[in-house]
Amino acid sequence: IIILDHGLYHKIDASLRRDFCQLISSCILGRRSRIRELGEQFAGPLHRYFPLLLSPWFIFGSKFGRAEVKAARDGTLPPDVRLKDIGDFLVGLHDTSGSNKEGNNNMLGVLHSMGYTRGLLNDLKLPERQRVKAFGEFATRGTAPEGLRPGSVCASPAEISLATSWQHYAKLAYVSCQVDVLAVQLNLLVALSQPHNQVAITAALGAIVAIGYWKLNS
Repeated sequence: IIILDHGLYHKIDASLRRDFCQLISSCILGRRSRIRELGEQFAGPLHRYFPLLLSPWFIFGSKFGRAEVKAARDGTLPPDVRLKDIGDFLVGLHDTSGSNKEGNNNMLGVLHSMGYTRGLLNDLKLPERQRVKAFGEFATRGTAPEGLRPGSVCASPAEISLATSWQHYAKLAYVSCQVDVLAVQLNLLVALSQPHNQVAITAALGAIVAIGYWKLNS
């Protein structure tokens, strides 16, 4: 049984949709300059924290220092964040593009819908890796050339070259692999945060580097 909540639908214009897709792809691929650029567009002074609203796996997309970590642990605002910044951020999300007279750019509603569906997926025990992979897949498809994008209409298959098609599917595979790389990075980060694991992991990494160096010079 599939139950659809029609309140979860929100219409945004093509340029905003494309920018949002590019932000998700950049978070997965670790393109920090692009994450900052797009994050400022969506979240203004809170751009560093915006990727974390999409997934905690996107923590590598921004730089966080000891002060931010301490604030998170204590349940307080980071030192560089004001209540006014949060208010401006929420107001901006409600209509990300003031030029849209139809009011179709309600990113706050989009994020609410994403949070709602994420809660359902958590209840279903869906791994975050699988959710982020789906994120990456549809963000990549959402920026594909006309004719390769879901729902797009192509007058003739000949309009899409073989090279373009292969490039698109290669990018899909690459984004999926990068999610697996993120998983490894997160596992290492968690392991390194445990004091009793630091010595063993450091020794293992040293051994891997030594073996790699030996193979390169043998």
